Amino acid sequence: MAIGFARVEIVSAGGGSSAVGLSAYITRTIREDLATGESYNFARKAGDIVHYAVLLPPGAPDRLRTGERLWNEATARELTTDRKSGEVRFKKNAQIAKHVVIALPKELAEAEMVALATRFARESFSDQGVAVELVIHKPEGGSENWHAHLLVSTRGLSAAGFGTKARH
Repeated sequence: MAIGFARVEIVSAGGGSSAVGLSAYITRTIREDLATGESYNFARKAGDIVHYAVLLPPGAPDRLRTGERLWNEATARELTTDRKSGEVRFKKNAQIAKHVVIALPKELAEAEMVALATRFARESFSDQGVAVELVIHKPEGGSENWHAHLLVSTRGLSAAGFGTKARH
């Protein structure tokens, strides 16, 4: 019998988190956070990825179909220039993304897991106007922990780029 599990965390620049860094981790790639200058390398862990997709709302710019570009632009949208010092810094309480982790039923075939996670991500997020980077990991080390990571933008995305916070 399938066991339900979901976790949602906020990726907050003010808390020292990086959407680019988290994206590198869940996609098992090398990425550079242009706002902070930090590089992330998780390529050595790449054996557990079953499926990868960037799901964008209709009309969103095609240039954002890569995770690195998507999260660097989302991060840049949370930067501001301090009026007194002229220093570029993150906005107060800058929240760049939500990180959603969901367990997938081990009873399903791999293709069914991909279809289920993709449908959930589309209906819950990209069809609602925000971007999603979806990664499905298979179990490692004898576990049965099939799961999906969804990195979801906190701002709406349109042809003009990232807009206002998506409060819905």
